[in-house]
Amino acid sequence: MSIKNIIFDLDDTLYPQTEYTKQCMYNSCRIIRKYFDIQTEVLHNAIDRILSKNGIESRHNYDDLWEYLNIDGKNYMPEILEAFHNAQPQIKLFENTENILKKLSDLGYTLSIITDGPIKVQSYKIKKLKIEEYFTKIIYTENFGSTGRKPSSIAFKTLLSELNTLANECIYVGNDPKRDFIPAKEVGMHSIRILQGEYKKLRLTEDYEAEFEINNVSEIYNILRRLDG
Repeated sequence: MSIKNIIFDLDDTLYPQTEYTKQCMYNSCRIIRKYFDIQTEVLHNAIDRILSKNGIESRHNYDDLWEYLNIDGKNYMPEILEAFHNAQPQIKLFENTENILKKLSDLGYTLSIITDGPIKVQSYKIKKLKIEEYFTKIIYTENFGSTGRKPSSIAFKTLLSELNTLANECIYVGNDPKRDFIPAKEVGMHSIRILQGEYKKLRLTEDYEAEFEINNVSEIYNILRRLDG
C-alpha cells in the first residue's frame, strides 16, 4: 500500500463551517436584543442574508448587520463578541463522513487532522463531532504561533516527523485552495480537494490547486485505488 496516512482539514472538509459560524452569530443575538427592540427572527434572517452575501470569514459581517438593521451596535461589540466566542453550536459531520472515517481506519490507514483556528474552538468542534477515536494525530497550527497557520508547512513537517513516515505515503484532504494545498505539495504529500463548503466554486491558479478533486468524501476510494494501484 503506497498510501498509509490520510490527513484531513477540519472546517468545511469534515463538517459545514457556515453552520457553526451562523450559530455563533445567533448566540450573540441575545446581547443585541438587550439593547435593541428587535425580534429574534428578524435578527436571524438578517444574519442569514449577510453570511450568504459576505461569507463566514468576512471581517465586516457585524458592521453590515448594523447597517442592514439601521442600528449602531459598535459600542456593544465586546459583549457581543464574547457571546459569539462562548457559543456552543450543535454541529454534525457532512453526510456519510463518519462511515468513511471508520472504514478508512478499519482498512489500516492512519488518520490525522491539521486544523487552523483557536485550539479551544477547534478542539470543541472535534469533541462535539465525536470523531477523536478515528484520529491518531490532531495538529493545531495555533501551537506554532502566528506563523504556523496554513499555508505554512510547519504543521505538515511536524506531522511527518511525529508519524515517522514519508511524505509520498501521505495524502492531504482539504477544501480551501488559498491555504490547504501549497503546504501539502511543498512537503511532498499527495493532495485532494473536496468541492464543498464556502470555497466550493473558488478557482485559483494551478499552484494553489490540489492534485485530485472529489465532490464528496465517499469518492476518496477512487483516488486511493489510483495511487495504490
